[in-house]
Amino acid sequence: MTKRKLALLDEVYAVWQDMIKKRKPYAENRKMHPEIYSMYAAMASRAEPNDPLYLNEQAFSIVKTNNKFAKYFLDIRIAKGVRIYCPLRTKHDINGKFNDSKLVKRDEHYELHLSISKEIGINAHPSAILAVDMGERNIATAVLLVSDPRSAKIPTKVGRPMFMSRKVRGLRRHYAYLRRVLGQKKLLHMIKRIKDTEKRKANDMLHKISRARQHRKAEQCFDTTWRPVWNTR
Repeated sequence: MTKRKLALLDEVYAVWQDMIKKRKPYAENRKMHPEIYSMYAAMASRAEPNDPLYLNEQAFSIVKTNNKFAKYFLDIRIAKGVRIYCPLRTKHDINGKFNDSKLVKRDEHYELHLSISKEIGINAHPSAILAVDMGERNIATAVLLVSDPRSAKIPTKVGRPMFMSRKVRGLRRHYAYLRRVLGQKKLLHMIKRIKDTEKRKANDMLHKISRARQHRKAEQCFDTTWRPVWNTR
């Protein structure tokens, strides 16, 4: 990427960070930064501090070329009538429908977190199906439906449900209690301070829950005895 393109991206990213920190409505963002693409000003009014730059479908496109330096280029809209092409380094082919994505700054370079929708083939005879119900009270309830490896039938045996929400609910109750106590003492700055802590801990718990669910699925799917998977009665 040339220095000019990098400078333009740095300028847009700096303006984006300034807008999301001040948390102003769209009209004030446009008044403060009339030079930036209007869609960024609209999305900044709904973003959280330190969020990456949101790119909606109208703000960017991916261009495939025969260039030896880079097979794909990011065509990103900076301002009205101003677009730049940035080379993308990837080991995979990019195809499908591009959805809203994110541009993240890492030290002296940028990463494009691309969201793609595409149709994929499905195994007609799966050996196991993991059903997950996402709810408000129970964050994740998972049930594994498996088939007996001695037969070629579709999955028919149901495993025990796995409830994964107790720690998250306890965390929410704890911080709700803290907010109530701090609110009674008029310590509003402390309420704002613990908000990020609660969000970070909750996200960490949810990440661990999702990883644990995947590991349990793998262990049960590749269990040669199959006894823990369902009730044999």
